[in-house]
Amino acid sequence: MSAFVVSKFQIDAILTAALNYGADGVDRNSATDIGRVLWLENGKSFAALYPAKVDAIEIATRRAEVYVFKAVAVPSIVEAAKLVDSLEYQSCEHDGWARSDALAWLGVIRAALLRSLPGYEGAAWAVDRAA
Repeated sequence: MSAFVVSKFQIDAILTAALNYGADGVDRNSATDIGRVLWLENGKSFAALYPAKVDAIEIATRRAEVYVFKAVAVPSIVEAAKLVDSLEYQSCEHDGWARSDALAWLGVIRAALLRSLPGYEGAAWAVDRAA
């Protein structure tokens, strides 16, 4: 496994999508705090895999701590979903990941993206036999 610290632009793009596609609990007032949570968790994963890279870990942590959300061009649903998957993959390599707020936020954002897919609202809620 390898990991990298994602860019600020990626965090901004994920949160822009979250705002655009109606992720529960994500608004302009909370976006900066959520972004910090996401980026710090990504840094924890990097640190777990590369503990000797002290300088890189410190830089990633400082960047996350002073993160301020800035809206960017809205990614498509598919693009945003891929960015969420990428961030999750880059953030899961430490012991606290499964119980982290970052994982919970990514789940909320992913759910909003799914609900925003064309045809989602019109699809059957349940089925009882094969078509």
